[in-house]
Amino acid sequence: MSKVSSLTSKGQIVIPKQIRDQFGLRTRDRLQFSVDNGVIIAKPISTVEQFLGRFSGKSLSRGEMKTLIAKHYLAKHR
Repeated sequence: MSKVSSLTSKGQIVIPKQIRDQFGLRTRDRLQFSVDNGVIIAKPISTVEQFLGRFSGKSLSRGEMKTLIAKHYLAKHR
């Protein structure tokens, strides 16, 4: 998949919605940038704290939490 985005005067770039949705990216998610053979690579950084923060204010059982963590891990590491 190839999408085009522009760099703003503040050095910001908008990640196209289709790509954000594909990787489950949300506001305040962090990305790690690297360069490999002249290619810029942006890789989502996933932490359990960031993931669980999406559920703040919600009551989850221990089993529900384990299931959500497992699903999140599998989705990010396939």
